[in-house]
Amino acid sequence: GSSAPHVVTFPPTEEEHSETLPSDVWPSSKPTEPSIPPSTSVAATDTHSVVTPPPSLRPSEIQPTIQSSTLTPTRPTFTMELCDHSRTWSTNVGGRGLWFQSPAEFCIVGLRVPNEADQPMQSVEAFLMDSPPPESSGTAASGGSVFCAPGEPTAEDHIAVPEPKIDVSLGKYVGLFGSTGTANAYGKQSSSWCASGTGGTFKTTIGGHEVTLNKLKSDSANIASGPAPNYYSDNPHGVGRVEMFYKMGKCAA
Repeated sequence: GSSAPHVVTFPPTEEEHSETLPSDVWPSSKPTEPSIPPSTSVAATDTHSVVTPPPSLRPSEIQPTIQSSTLTPTRPTFTMELCDHSRTWSTNVGGRGLWFQSPAEFCIVGLRVPNEADQPMQSVEAFLMDSPPPESSGTAASGGSVFCAPGEPTAEDHIAVPEPKIDVSLGKYVGLFGSTGTANAYGKQSSSWCASGTGGTFKTTIGGHEVTLNKLKSDSANIASGPAPNYYSDNPHGVGRVEMFYKMGKCAA
């Protein structure tokens, strides 16, 4: 069912670390008169003078290590809630994912494939469409691909970040394909499916607006090597799970 969007916390930017430390974190010292500038060296025999180190040397102001994601937006970034994992589907060829109609203007800032198959690679593709995908493979549509990232790592919860970010307008249709692994003669690509009982749709929210996720399918896609040639809707079968990170409004705002 629908619920409030989950807020994703990304590492603070460099500007956000300019606040002044409270005195109890780094107490100031009272140098012996006359006071000695921080740049002045004190002789080893002078046991009375105390020099306050310049702010740039204070250990509490050292920047933290940035996590695996490079996303540092100034506006809140959310993760679209997905249905629970049911099973993993694997094949040498074919794509699985989801599609929905945008309920508001928002910006896609990252995509990630759930890695239940424990693979070292992930591949994602995003589409923007003016109409819903066709309902059968016989009338599969093509075109509309705005981002394809084959062979991205899965280590450290890596997020595939589109550059430029993807602006989505109200009423636009969004399609997402996602798989892990390598689809070729020696390996398979795997997709994460929704839990049984959810049917071919799942209700979630984007910016507080209700959205229905539907299954997106391709019989000939191999996004581990490049964009899908076509796609269609495949309800009422299970939705393919692709995590979408977004912020509301235009990307450049």
